[in-house]
Amino acid sequence: MYLLMLLATFISAIYGYNLSPRADYDRDVIRKKAMAMVYKFMFQEDAVHKVLVRVSDGDYQNMGLPAWVGPEDQVFADVKKMNDTTLYYRETNGTENPFYMREKGGGNQGAGAKNGEEDAKNYLGAGRHFYDGAEMVTKIICLKDGTELTADGHAENCMMTVDEEGHVTQSCCRSSGRYMVTYKKIDARFINRIHRGVSFDFYSAIVKRPYTDNVGIILWDGHNWQFNGKITFEPVYAEDEREWNSQSEHQDAEGKLVEPYPVRLRERSTWTLPKDFFKEDYFINNQGKKICADGCLFKIRGF
Repeated sequence: MYLLMLLATFISAIYGYNLSPRADYDRDVIRKKAMAMVYKFMFQEDAVHKVLVRVSDGDYQNMGLPAWVGPEDQVFADVKKMNDTTLYYRETNGTENPFYMREKGGGNQGAGAKNGEEDAKNYLGAGRHFYDGAEMVTKIICLKDGTELTADGHAENCMMTVDEEGHVTQSCCRSSGRYMVTYKKIDARFINRIHRGVSFDFYSAIVKRPYTDNVGIILWDGHNWQFNGKITFEPVYAEDEREWNSQSEHQDAEGKLVEPYPVRLRERSTWTLPKDFFKEDYFINNQGKKICADGCLFKIRGF
């Protein structure tokens, strides 16, 4: 009996060895690689957010670093200049300043430290690295009063206050209408070679993320940039919300709103980016080259 059991185990082991562990194993590997790319994108976007918050709070006004955030400023990593653990802040006048995101030796170089100042902090953990600015960039949006990022909002950046010599004296970026938009070129392995569309596996990696991340893929359709993913961003549903609030069925006898715009209607999967603001050549890398011809991973949020 013992020998029969041993023989049966041996035969079943040989049989099992020749079976595929999962029918969708090949696609699962691709999907996990896509999820890894999205995760790294989110991690870098969050690191940029930390820098922008500190700059906008005025933490670096006396350190030779940007005193304020400004419209069209850019943040990216530059591996050729430094390494893939440092972010560069580029102002519209072309000035670039490094923000060291990892402590280095005894110099304590960290976020906000240009020459090893005491406030240096280790924002980037061991093993973490950034995408180069040739494929991933964050741009700042500061809207002019009276404009918004809606289809008919006539979005327009504000103008910074400068002195007679052209030096910025005050930022026009306020808390409302101030956003950071981050985009990254999608790797060729996730682009279909026939129709040049983004693969289903990459879309699947995004769909599994919560709405609050505001992450998706943007593609140019010949007229507008089209967003597909998951997003809960006020300018996306602002027009529908205004229409909802104006309907009498959602108001009391005195005209006061009693039934607010439902949360479920704020969660969207598509968005046509305003054409008058997000023009075809808007999404460029740190070298001024367009990088989203085959699609880009995209995120937008206020800060």
